[in-house]
Amino acid sequence: MEVSKRLHSAFSQIGAKPNKKQSLARLLGPAELPGAPWRILDERTWRAGEFGPAPWQVGARAAKSIVAWRSFTRPDEPDSAALWIEIVPLATPDDAREALASLPRFFLKNARDEVELLSEREVEGPTIAGADSQWCLEQVTRKKGCDTTSCKFAGGTVGACVFVLMCAGLGSGWTWEDVAALASTQADKLASLAQ
Repeated sequence: MEVSKRLHSAFSQIGAKPNKKQSLARLLGPAELPGAPWRILDERTWRAGEFGPAPWQVGARAAKSIVAWRSFTRPDEPDSAALWIEIVPLATPDDAREALASLPRFFLKNARDEVELLSEREVEGPTIAGADSQWCLEQVTRKKGCDTTSCKFAGGTVGACVFVLMCAGLGSGWTWEDVAALASTQADKLASLAQ
């Protein structure tokens, strides 16, 4: 299953992506993030809904939706905090809610990272202001020879767009309040660009 997901992911990044710039513009940038200065570590785009039979995937293909993903690091503390944000524009708000509910099935483990998943649980999390619906997940992981890392995932929908953030830090990492505040900032940006 993991190999199949990787092949689908690689294939969806190849070829024309006519809405790439618009999708990337919907993501938060380093200046919009809280705390110490952040820098972009990586960013990618790919076609949404490739290979899936779910109605939201069919709609994404028909709409030629482009997923945008951006990861960040702190130059002064590269190992202490990590963050990535992803947005998935879809055809309808119903499609966005359906996609949000199925998110964990589409996560890909970093193939280069030797991380052990110690625990994982969906949590209620604080309210994400500006989101029409929301979802939160918490993982505790350990890299060989390192302390544990807390990974907090927060996702939501704004109209027909899904957004997801992953905030990780050593030990207890980010607070849920900080994650929700950042998710609210991303939701506000999506809402402002939709007008």
